[in-house]
Amino acid sequence: MKIFFRKFLYPSWCRKIYGYLSDKILCFQCIDIIKNSEFKNILIMDTIPWVASFKQRPQHIAEQLAQHFDVVLYKSSMIMNFKWHNDKILLCPKLCFVKCPKKNIVYYIDSINEYRDVKFLKKIKSYGYKIIYDYIDEFSNKICNTKKPRKVYKNLEKIKPDLVIVSADKLYNDIKTRFTKEKIVIAKNGVCPDDFAKISDLIPNDIKPIVEQKKPIVGYYGVISRWLDYDLLAKAAESCPDYNFVFIGKDSQLSSQKLKMYNNVYVLGRKEYEELPNYAQFFNCCIIPFQKGKIAKATSPVKLFEYMALKKPIVCTRDLNAEAMMGF
Repeated sequence: MKIFFRKFLYPSWCRKIYGYLSDKILCFQCIDIIKNSEFKNILIMDTIPWVASFKQRPQHIAEQLAQHFDVVLYKSSMIMNFKWHNDKILLCPKLCFVKCPKKNIVYYIDSINEYRDVKFLKKIKSYGYKIIYDYIDEFSNKICNTKKPRKVYKNLEKIKPDLVIVSADKLYNDIKTRFTKEKIVIAKNGVCPDDFAKISDLIPNDIKPIVEQKKPIVGYYGVISRWLDYDLLAKAAESCPDYNFVFIGKDSQLSSQKLKMYNNVYVLGRKEYEELPNYAQFFNCCIIPFQKGKIAKATSPVKLFEYMALKKPIVCTRDLNAEAMMGF
């Protein structure tokens, strides 16, 4: 009944017009911030949305680069209005672009961005924007299913980025012949240790029954997705019944269903970034169980450094080259 009245009172054409007008208003607001504000040095970050429960490479980069800009405009489609994250980072529900020849504007895009194409990047380059291209992952259907990111990568020479950042040695080797050394920077992932120094004395309710079993806990947090080695995890859970295995994170494409058949495996879902230390403190060992192959060889998981900040033993699958990930 509610759906009927909603469709009757707000027909589809009305909702489309409202959405269009709302989108335009947000676009004008963004242009006004870029063009008419007092900010002269602006960094625009067009990457994964900034949400409280998720802090990854782009968010860390934004916090560090914010020290060198007047403002960072960070795309966050999860919010309805512009919102300050801190005194330098402004979360934006919509990004729009305009020529500002008197301002220094830098545009950051990562290699898995599924929305921007070669034509768009050439356009903002013609506006005078500098482009930072962050090559963060091996191209794989398990990470990115659209053609645009691959086309952007293949046409980087035409786009002419001012700086190419790579997150792993494997990715550097892939791209080093395409640009001069001065244009490529290896910036592997890292951690803010202070984020993992504050641990509550209270045991979260959903892990408390597991802790009370007094069995060793093997723990993982991060996206529970197709690039994990589920056959290996199943074998570990089956062969180690005296251990509990705890998985925390977003369940992508119901991947965790492959683990729930074991009584000693617990999938606790996504947690806020600030909550992770309160859970991981009970892990006797932390794991990064990636499948063999290109994804593992080309990645530098942020969780590796977070586990280290927690001073936990870490076990990785073989294709994850820990020494290369840490820059040794």
